[in-house]
Amino acid sequence: MVATKEVGESIGLIKESVLGNLRGMEKATSAVNDASQLAERSGAALEEIVEFARDTSDMVASIATASEKQASTSEEINRAVSEIDAVSDRTTEQMQWASEAVVALMKLASSLNDSFTALKQNQHGS
Repeated sequence: MVATKEVGESIGLIKESVLGNLRGMEKATSAVNDASQLAERSGAALEEIVEFARDTSDMVASIATASEKQASTSEEINRAVSEIDAVSDRTTEQMQWASEAVVALMKLASSLNDSFTALKQNQHGS
């Protein structure tokens, strides 16, 4: 009987050990499932980060292109301003020349008028 009791106790200990192992395996399975879900979430987060990085890179490229266009436009504006400045200088010179020509023409007209008046007086006086 002692042997039967010992065998029964050994079987009981084996059962408890097997049940403990099963509980441990269930916990390990649960931990593996949790880790798998975390890995999936991490993968999704990494995909979002990569997409954000691509979007940021596209924005930087767009900003660079816009900056190049702005620089080109600024150069065109500077050339146009220089051309306007040159035209303004030429216009000022030509206006000065025209003013001097008008003064000379007025003197000539006055002299011609004086000559015409003198001729009239000579005709009436003779």
